[in-house]
Amino acid sequence: MLFEREHDGRFRPPESYPRDALTTFNTHDLAKPSRLAVGYDLRIKRQIGIDPGESDDARHWAQQKLRDILHERAHAFAADDFAAVAAFLAATPSRLVVVALDDILGVVEQINIPGTVDQHPNWRRKLPVALEELDRHAGLRGVADAFAQAGRGFSLET
Repeated sequence: MLFEREHDGRFRPPESYPRDALTTFNTHDLAKPSRLAVGYDLRIKRQIGIDPGESDDARHWAQQKLRDILHERAHAFAADDFAAVAAFLAATPSRLVVVALDDILGVVEQINIPGTVDQHPNWRRKLPVALEELDRHAGLRGVADAFAQAGRGFSLET
């Protein structure tokens, strides 16, 4: 989703996504949605001496465009809630939609910062919620609701 943009930088609407595709918000190498709005990833990269590849102004502009499309297309959810991102993704015709568990849980740190070895704990952190508690997590319930409203399969039933 982060790279599906019009020439003017607006996010493409969900119906423009291909049917035969896997759609997701980001990858393990990109900013987490919970921190996209505050530029956490930009600060961390600067602190460890890596060019983040994006200015604060560019990030503020991009986050406004993200809020705009989520407000327009996922209005049943607050634009700053990951469930809004899930609702947007669920509205695409793409046959596969993937959401990362750490995004659902609101994890702040990226799993991996490209170009680092010792500067960042890549692939070494635990999730903040125990497996046995996941079905009661509000974030997961919000994503399940967003998928259910779009008629996509997602179940928290055991």
